[in-house]
Amino acid sequence: MGLGRNLTAGGSTEAANEMLNEIQHTRGGDVVQEDLRRYEVTLRRVGSEESWTGEVNGPPRLFPLRTVTVLAAGKS
Repeated sequence: MGLGRNLTAGGSTEAANEMLNEIQHTRGGDVVQEDLRRYEVTLRRVGSEESWTGEVNGPPRLFPLRTVTVLAAGKS
């Protein structure tokens, strides 16, 4: 996916990886390492006993928004 195309939410990660690879190549590096290890994540709302536990590939990131909380990891 070239950067000259319109990006979608699904293609933005791929485009970011392309840019990182290009930066590495210009600095003399040949490879960009991706962390695809498996992580166990447990999510629990404040004041609630309920929780969710699952595995994700890549470092987990949490984005608490007004109406939803987004868990992102790896390429999803």
